[in-house]
Parts: sequence; C-alpha cells; structure tokens
Amino acid sequence: MFRKEPFFYGHDNYDQLVKIAKVLGTDELYNYLSKYGIELDPQLEGLVGRHARRPWIKFTNSDNSHLVTPEGMDFLDNLLKYDHQVWTCCSCCSVDLLHADSSLCCGSQA
Repeated sequence: MFRKEPFFYGHDNYDQLVKIAKVLGTDELYNYLSKYGIELDPQLEGLVGRHARRPWIKFTNSDNSHLVTPEGMDFLDNLLKYDHQVWTCCSCCSVDLLHADSSLCCGSQA
C-alpha cells in the first residue's frame, strides 16, 4: 500500500525491532513484554528507547496516495501488532477490506 518494501528494514534483528518500535510505538511493545514475562537485552532496550506510535497517514505521499484507503489503513493497523494473540481469523473476517462472509468464520454455520 505504501510502496515501501521491506517496510521495516533493519540491518539485523536489533535494528529491525528499533525500526518497528519507531512506527508502532513502544507502549504496546513494553506491554507485550510485560504480559509474556520477556526481558529485553539491556543493549537492545537502550537502542529501542521510547517512541510514540506514528499514524499510518504519515506514510502517505504523492507516489502512493492512490493506493491508500481507510479500509487498508484499518487492516494494517489491526494486522501489525506486537501481540500475536490479538489478531485471529475471527477478527480478520470483521475487516471490510477483505469482504469476507462473517457467517463462514469462527465455526458459524450458514
């Protein structure tokens, strides 16, 4: 959608997490780490720092604005999460962008 591949380019795993944190923010990252009892390596924690979440609209420019839709940004916002337990098949069916038949999701029978 934003024509930026890869979106989170890092030279190594540490650098990649820093790139992700600068976009998704660190509040949710530290909540995730706390929830699962994960401690960052002190060097990595120093690199990650503290960042506010950036709105997806900030990645829109004249080269990609024709590809960006509210539904696409909503999908991206729901998809790119630190916590892998948040996004499920059922939540996928609720996204307008996918035009999914929600009656077929989550074990529902038509």
